[in-house]
Amino acid sequence: MPARTINIDAKDQSGRFKAYVAYPESGSGSVVVAIQEIFGVNTPMRLICDKLAEDGYIAICQIFFGDRNPIFN
Repeated sequence: MPARTINIDAKDQSGRFKAYVAYPESGSGSVVVAIQEIFGVNTPMRLICDKLAEDGYIAICQIFFGDRNPIFN
């Protein structure tokens, strides 16, 4: 399965947030939550998630700072 950005609705209905998710080829596996660095879910964070997916994990990294596109991307 390819990696993609998804929308996740908060269970308390307070809103939604986005996250980058990378899946292993099998489409299932244990989940690893990656915490973004100060520069956001940039290329290095996506590569970390992609590598975890190659190793058989579902990797998710929440986008904490919205849709901003940092210059460090």
